[in-house]
Amino acid sequence: VPCDILGCFKSVPYDELFLHKSEKCMHRIVACPSGCKAAVKAKFLADHQDNACPRRFLKCRFCKDELLAMDQEYHETKQCPMRPSLSVASGTPRSVGSFGSRPGSPFDMLMNMSDTSSMRVIPGFASEPVSKA
Repeated sequence: VPCDILGCFKSVPYDELFLHKSEKCMHRIVACPSGCKAAVKAKFLADHQDNACPRRFLKCRFCKDELLAMDQEYHETKQCPMRPSLSVASGTPRSVGSFGSRPGSPFDMLMNMSDTSSMRVIPGFASEPVSKA
């Protein structure tokens, strides 16, 4: 008997059809077990969990703490004690917490740039030349 789930062209014995459609068919729609409420084809579930699920765990790029993907932007821009920051008055980088004390940190690299007079630093982005008009 052919499986009638869209995209599946498999034929299975009639007595196995229910099991195939409910548990084995890679084209069946499944809910993400992480609780993000996404519904994806079973064959795409692992990719969703690894790359797209807002409830997957990631490491903060500054402090390396583990956090949910959906919390990453807020953590890295507002909460992380190791995040880079700009002094509002001067536009120059300043350390937050112990951020500047780590050799090789983004802050340390910014502070060791040879000529920053023609560069504009934008948090989270590469430095870009400032046009002299």
